[in-house]
Amino acid sequence: MKRRVITLLVVLTVLVGVWGCGLCWFVGLVKQTVSTEGLPTADAIVVLTGGSERVDEALQLYEVRKADRLFISGAGSG
Repeated sequence: MKRRVITLLVVLTVLVGVWGCGLCWFVGLVKQTVSTEGLPTADAIVVLTGGSERVDEALQLYEVRKADRLFISGAGSG
């Protein structure tokens, strides 16, 4: 019985490790910089506040005329 528990813990540890490595790999792919040149234009840019870089990114997209309107939802304390 004790041997089964140890085997189960080892298998779970390996699975969690593999999952963690896959997650790190995925985050590395997602975090790549995207150029705004290939983006199509849209009717509006909608920004949900909560991240420090979201509004800056939206303003950059708006400045290069990727949309005619910019909506910012929410308000920060600062």
